[in-house]
Amino acid sequence: MSKDHPISIEEFKKAREQIFPWIQKSSLDYSRTLSDRVGAQVYLKMENEQRTGSFKVRGALNKILSLSAEEKERGLISCSAGNHAQGVAYAARCVKTSTLLVLPENTPIVKEEAVRHYGAEVILHGKVYDESYSHALQLSDESKRVFIHAYRDPKVITGQGSISLEILDRVPELDSIFVPIGGGGLIAGIACAIKQIRPGCRVYGVVSSLAPAMEHLFYKKTYVPEQHFVSGGLADGITVKSPSRDMFDNYISRYVDDIVSVTEDEIASAIVLLLERGKVLAEGAGAVSVAALIKQHKKWDIGKKCGVVISGGNIDLNIIAQVIERGLKSAGRLGRLSVVAKDQPGTLNQITYLLSKMKSNILSVHHERNNPRLAHGMAEIHILIETKGVKHLEQIRLALEKQVYKIEEE
Repeated sequence: MSKDHPISIEEFKKAREQIFPWIQKSSLDYSRTLSDRVGAQVYLKMENEQRTGSFKVRGALNKILSLSAEEKERGLISCSAGNHAQGVAYAARCVKTSTLLVLPENTPIVKEEAVRHYGAEVILHGKVYDESYSHALQLSDESKRVFIHAYRDPKVITGQGSISLEILDRVPELDSIFVPIGGGGLIAGIACAIKQIRPGCRVYGVVSSLAPAMEHLFYKKTYVPEQHFVSGGLADGITVKSPSRDMFDNYISRYVDDIVSVTEDEIASAIVLLLERGKVLAEGAGAVSVAALIKQHKKWDIGKKCGVVISGGNIDLNIIAQVIERGLKSAGRLGRLSVVAKDQPGTLNQITYLLSKMKSNILSVHHERNNPRLAHGMAEIHILIETKGVKHLEQIRLALEKQVYKIEEE
């Protein structure tokens, strides 16, 4: 620990050199779409390109490469929602030691299989990270394996902070940066390093609205997990039930300027935006920073040059279709309408003609006559349409209602 900071800038530079041979130097891409939208120069740090598909490998490598030969010989153990587990498994393979990973039972299959691919032994235990963590600690005591914490470890934090050095190499006059928060290791490392090099750069943290623990702690609000926490969600990688007081006191309260939570719809919209406009595939936890930038750019001072960390890309392929539909619907570009009309010849033709005239694209139609809540002689028509946005969808709804149709949005 340095005199003024928990981790000195020299330690961040040393970590960068130590892990460099084993990682990708992920790209820092200028986003014209986001820049035009928020009125600043926006740069995306693409940690979704990183080895194992996430920034987590940086911290895992820095920790494991720092272990003694005796510690490596004993083997490693850790727990994670998936990305840290992959980072530990990859790092363990690099130094040729065994590792045991405890994952929550609801971990996406893609992440579980990736961990196994790197040669690690996997145990599924607990519904949330906190339960997996307790079990992993117990196994560590029993087996004498070295426990690699996902975020509450100076070496891990220092490894994550190497991202800051890469960003500032390219954009030395960075004014602000948006960073996802789960346990807090990523933002702790990035903030601690950036504030030593560029003290005026504002660091903004982002949590999921399903796991707002660190936001509540930051604003000194009462936090009751049973009331505020929901496991899973699109940003499952950052759904930590209970905040770490150590992480908050030593790093977040000192270096982070503000924290905001983003909803499931906002995360889905950010994933769709990145995929459609930037051809970037980000997982929910990786896209929250984009969601926050869009949500807060008028409220927060983001300056002229803004960095956004896309922390990971390990999204479950089985949910991509659902995410895309949710994101498009949130943006008003996809509408599910339930139209109640007279069950008579020509009605459906009149409706589809009106939709065509208003330049909407009909994706699917389902005709329902037997719903017991319908009045005699009426039918319900479920229509999925593609529109230009929220305003266009509202215009369509009003036009249908003018034709004496009862409209319900699904």
